[in-house]
Amino acid sequence: MFRPDALRFLRFEVSLIRSFDLSVFAPGTKVLLRLPLPYAGNLTRDVQAVVSEAASCSFAVTKHAERLDIRLEVPRQQSIEIATRISFTTRGVEGLPATGRLETKQSEIYLREKEGLIHVSPAIFARARSFVTRDDWKTASALWNFLLAEFTCGMIHYDQIPASAPGDWVLDSSWYDCQLGAALFVSMCRSCGIPSRLLSGYLLYQFTPTFHYWAEVARWPGKPLARLFPGTTGLSHGHTMYAADLYGPHEHEISARLAHDRDTGRRRC
Repeated sequence: MFRPDALRFLRFEVSLIRSFDLSVFAPGTKVLLRLPLPYAGNLTRDVQAVVSEAASCSFAVTKHAERLDIRLEVPRQQSIEIATRISFTTRGVEGLPATGRLETKQSEIYLREKEGLIHVSPAIFARARSFVTRDDWKTASALWNFLLAEFTCGMIHYDQIPASAPGDWVLDSSWYDCQLGAALFVSMCRSCGIPSRLLSGYLLYQFTPTFHYWAEVARWPGKPLARLFPGTTGLSHGHTMYAADLYGPHEHEISARLAHDRDTGRRRC
């Protein structure tokens, strides 16, 4: 059995390249661009970041806890590619308290019926309510098992997805990617009154590092917050899953949670 607590601290270095389309700005306009950084904490530490290239432009960098702010003037070609080297030490497991409740305002946020791809439609509500039990954890587990058992994870053509009912498309087609699968799961959890949300970051798998989406289910008394990764076979109780959970027991391959990234060009499982 895979034991996340058996992993030791290791040092990782990542090259992140981001392309920015600045065509809406006139050349010479001063702009602020941002790049995500790993969340520093008890088990992810010593985060270092260096902007190694910015298309030969003059720029100024300010480092914050979860991002880099890059100030520069729009070049004549009105686009720019920024390369950053990021290094950090981690064990890949984020400790979470075993008990507790969300504050009322947080619960209200994570129970919204419409939020981007999260959409509690009549069809989703009816399907989700058929799994309701007296135990929220058992309900969440049943919803997750339903997703894994009845749907197939693969590539998605987003031009086929109706913006008004993305989850209904998944229900009808029985096909999802990490983003749509996690969004459907969150929609079903919210249908059952279980606070949950959609997150994104990077999987630092050695051979195919990729952008990834997953879901978080809020805490309730006696249970920790849980993370759920579409394409995997179980719930992640109180810790961030490793890429080893996805690809095999290789301790150097982790799932590092980074600040939210709006790069929609990398929506892959």
